[in-house]
Amino acid sequence: GACAAINALVLSGQPTSQFFFYGFLPNKSSARIKKLEELASIPSSLVFYESPHRIQESLEDCLKVFGESVELSLVREMTKKYETVLSGTIAEVVQRTREEKIKGEIVLVVSSEREKKDWTEESIKRLLKEKLEVLSLKDAVKEVVKITAWPKKQVYQWAVELSG
Repeated sequence: GACAAINALVLSGQPTSQFFFYGFLPNKSSARIKKLEELASIPSSLVFYESPHRIQESLEDCLKVFGESVELSLVREMTKKYETVLSGTIAEVVQRTREEKIKGEIVLVVSSEREKKDWTEESIKRLLKEKLEVLSLKDAVKEVVKITAWPKKQVYQWAVELSG
């Protein structure tokens, strides 16, 4: 039979040579962010299922983890009358979904072309702030440097500013 993950991957226009299907992300934002950070290092398109009542929060968490310029597709109601594919940068998709109520079966596809240079100062500071809430300054800096590949000295300086 039809598989929503494969259909969404094809409809998304994201790279299909390699993909990783995870299924449903965790319900709570902190656990979802942690899982997304773990999956961010996988060099393939990432495919997730999501529920309509949690989609906005999941998109916001994707924005925090992957940055603003990574491509993402939100595919919903495949093979049905209201089939929709919203594609663009994560920031664009977040903005577009804020303006409308998303219903139905949803699949998110995050592009495999996630380069670490896409991290902006603003997105790194958001991630760093989150990490500082649950980790020591040293551990938060270490994790953010690992995720973003930004210079440790710069990330440390931002961490000191944020924690002070």
